[in-house]
Amino acid sequence: MKTFLKPLVALGAVAVALLIAPAAHAACPAGQSIPFQHALGGSFSGLPEANVTGFVSVSGHPEINSGTDAIVCTQAGFTPNGVLCQVEAGTASDGLVTISGDWQDIPTAGCPATTSPSGVLADGDAPNVVLVTSFDVDPITGVPFGVYVLASVGYSAALADYPFDLAGAVGSGTTFPAIPAKRIPRPKLTAIAATPNPDGTVNATLAWSTATAIDDCNQTLFPTCARPTAASDLDGYALYEKPTMPCTTIPSDLHASAWGTPVAVYASSATGALVPLPPADPTGTTCTYLTLGLITGNQPGGAVSAVFTFGGVDSDHDGIPDSLDNCPRASSRHAFQPSYQAD
Repeated sequence: MKTFLKPLVALGAVAVALLIAPAAHAACPAGQSIPFQHALGGSFSGLPEANVTGFVSVSGHPEINSGTDAIVCTQAGFTPNGVLCQVEAGTASDGLVTISGDWQDIPTAGCPATTSPSGVLADGDAPNVVLVTSFDVDPITGVPFGVYVLASVGYSAALADYPFDLAGAVGSGTTFPAIPAKRIPRPKLTAIAATPNPDGTVNATLAWSTATAIDDCNQTLFPTCARPTAASDLDGYALYEKPTMPCTTIPSDLHASAWGTPVAVYASSATGALVPLPPADPTGTTCTYLTLGLITGNQPGGAVSAVFTFGGVDSDHDGIPDSLDNCPRASSRHAFQPSYQAD
């Protein structure tokens, strides 16, 4: 690992260790069906099916999760695994997806009923949290960006399942339109330290907007929200980095797996971080690429944000690329002003 990554690893080593999904095994006993699904005609939208991934976990019990179960329906009809996907999943290219799974499925890990002393789930018990991610390309700029839906819902005794249609619903209406995905927050640069670090790196201050979770606590149709107020189900943010890469090959693959292990993770309350980066290449040959992912249930989402590029020609050799330097011909960081905006 490169020297300039060590400070980040030290900050996030413990949290990164948590990003290991537990081994899947048989979950709820045979005959104890506990579905988690879109059960009332709802769906999620804006999630290109070619890159979509998703998983479910129990709030406060990340060891209870969907494991390797294929829970995202990309189109209506039967899947190769024999799962019947809802009509609302539409076609394989419309961006509409639904959730369809059961805690009785063998690929899942654990059973929500074990969180109840009686072994029987009541209204609002063991809220299920789903994180679905994908990525798309902006039709105007051509820049790829990651999208997500982070939603939670408590158990419904009347429906005998976890109806994700209720997440984000308001009032007592019985029609549940598609819930649109949002862009994964992208890191942006807000400041650069005046003095380089001893190892030659430059301390950059990054900032990002807050990701949001939706829940079932604003609807009155079913008593699935037993929580006084549903706290955010976001565990935190994962920062990924590709240092000293050619500036001509900006990464376009926003699968988290294409970025390797996060270099650091931050709490859900974080809106930024101090990150040591390689200084800008004076020749503009190499750049450093950063992106952000979401964490819930101690697992990172399957897609990451639009990429932030740090680099380009550095005419005054002060570690700040000309594109971000308000004085590209004078070596000074004191009057640094970012010259671009991120998502």
